[in-house]
Amino acid sequence: MVERLFITLLIGALAVGAYLLLNHWQRRRAAVANLQKGTPGHTRVLYFHSQYCGACRTQGHYLAQLDDLHRALIEPIDVDQSPELARQYNILTLPTTILIDREGRVRYVNSGLVNPFKLTRQLEEYLKF
Repeated sequence: MVERLFITLLIGALAVGAYLLLNHWQRRRAAVANLQKGTPGHTRVLYFHSQYCGACRTQGHYLAQLDDLHRALIEPIDVDQSPELARQYNILTLPTTILIDREGRVRYVNSGLVNPFKLTRQLEEYLKF
């Protein structure tokens, strides 16, 4: 019984570690791609999506719920039309949103569906003057 609990905890810890490592790796790749693009100066959100992605449609509705100020910061990128850009940012999951601060540093990589409240909270953290 104790062995099963130990094995379950070990598998859980490995899964969490793998997720954190993948997220860190994806943030680093996105940071390198963003530096190559060289567009610091304003906070922005890159929104990677596809017309064939059902969750992307839901994410699009969530993004439309943001007020006008936040919507102006969102740059939608269709991965079917810009596969090289998706490769540069190491996009593995759709939809993916990447928040980039004014200095051009990648602050958040949200793989998968993100609710508008979380995205608004992330944006407002870096929109303060």
